[in-house]
Parts: sequence; C-alpha cells; structure tokens
Amino acid sequence: MPAPLRIGVFGGTFNPIHVCHLRIAARVQALVTLDLVVFVPASVPPHKAKEDLAPAHHRLEMTRLAVAGWPGFEVDDLELKRPGPSYSADTMEEFRRRHPADELYFLMGIEMFIDLETWREPHRLLAASRVVVTARAGRRFAELTGLPWIGGTPREVLERFDAVPGESALDLGPTARVVLVKPEPCEISSTQIRLDLATGRSVKKVLPAPVHSYILKQKLYGARNATA
Repeated sequence: MPAPLRIGVFGGTFNPIHVCHLRIAARVQALVTLDLVVFVPASVPPHKAKEDLAPAHHRLEMTRLAVAGWPGFEVDDLELKRPGPSYSADTMEEFRRRHPADELYFLMGIEMFIDLETWREPHRLLAASRVVVTARAGRRFAELTGLPWIGGTPREVLERFDAVPGESALDLGPTARVVLVKPEPCEISSTQIRLDLATGRSVKKVLPAPVHSYILKQKLYGARNATA
C-alpha cells in the first residue's frame, strides 16, 4: 500500500495570482514537506468585496497559467462548480472525501487564522484537515495566544517561535491541528497590482509573465492602456 500523500490546499480569490502566492506556496511545500499543493480559486468569496473581482473563469485560467511548470502544484476548480459562496469547510470536506487516507493541510495567512471564528463552521474545517498558518510582516504568532484553535499552546512557546531567525515551521500537535510556518518574506498586494494595471504602471516583476499577458489580452482590471 502506498504511503499517504501530504496535500496542501491553497484557497483564495487569486485576483490576480502573483509571484508571492507561488513563492509562499513553494516555501510552505518545502517546510511542511507537502507532496502536492492544490490551488483552489474561490467562485464567490464570502469574506472579500466583490467590486474589483474578476470573473471566476478568468481567475481560474490565470491560476492555471501561473502554476504551469511548477513541480507539485495543481489547480482545482471545485469551488467554481459549486453554487453559492465558497466556504472553506465545504471545500475541505470534499477533499477529505476524495482523499480519505491522505494527510490534508489547509493554507492560510495569520490574519485569516486570527479571524477564523468569523468563518462558517471552522470546526468542520479543522476536522477535515490540519491548518498551516503562514507569517506576515508586522504580525507575530504570539497574537494567537488564547485562541481556541491552538490547543492551549503557551504564549512563551509562540514568542520563542517568533524569535527564531530565518525560515522555520512549528507543529502544534498533538493538542492542536495547526502548523505555524515562517517562510521567506514576500509581500505583494493584489489590490496594488490592480491599481497599477489600471494606471499603466509596470507589474512585470510581480506577475508571472503568462498571467500578465492574459490580463492584457482579456482587458482585465481596466488594463486597456497598460504597456509595461
């Protein structure tokens, strides 16, 4: 019998997907030793404003273009096939049905994890998978102290991890189904990318080349006059 796969699920609007999405996924893949990272574009994200949201089929195609050629990366369109808001608990239960013997990990940033109680039935998400929480500039894992999802992990443990230099990962098991990860910092804003596209400023360094070409061809984000 083959060994269980370790599968990471990376959901998001990917509006648009950019180089930091790819770099962070790659570093998490290495630090948590994942066999596979599956990118899952949201159809109707319940926590995001819809005003600047590109149509789901465009965001799906951009994600496919971005991950092509990255070993161990795949894209799944299951949230586009499901009607209604894209709730992560539903998504991870579907992955659990598909992969009953594999180890599942749901990737999210620290801000999302802090707000997890506002998500729909977070206990279902944690029952279906473990959660990988990635660091962000200006936020510390000590902020997680007292959250119900970390199994009573003492603040001192979180502070020690905050102080560790460089890239690292901390598994909070067996008392919590959570892994904390500090990948190499990469801070790019999709909001800023959309603004730059609309005003013609260069985005070549922050977008994968095929994604940039696709945006210009499809005239997304008001990029009709973008030339760089």
